[in-house]
Amino acid sequence: MIGHTQPRRIAARTVAAANCFRTQQSSGSRGGLQGCVSPIRLARDTYIKLMTDGILLAEIQGDHTLSAYDTIIIDEAHERSLILISARLSQAIASQAA
Repeated sequence: MIGHTQPRRIAARTVAAANCFRTQQSSGSRGGLQGCVSPIRLARDTYIKLMTDGILLAEIQGDHTLSAYDTIIIDEAHERSLILISARLSQAIASQAA
């Protein structure tokens, strides 16, 4: 699965809706959105998961290697969390290489 971050929920929703429109898929089937207020269930064959950088940080806390993802796209992130995300991703890459 591909993880794709946006800095705000509205941006993540907009990108998720645009992806679904372009691929003519319903939300949650091939592309999904996870937010802190109303997380949705993602289908097993979901390719792209749109989320805020805060959701990504929360997932890193539970799974340090981010094993559910093949690719992480940091499209935009708040400056506050960018340092934490880059440090955690560096640790995840190092642990997967070992």
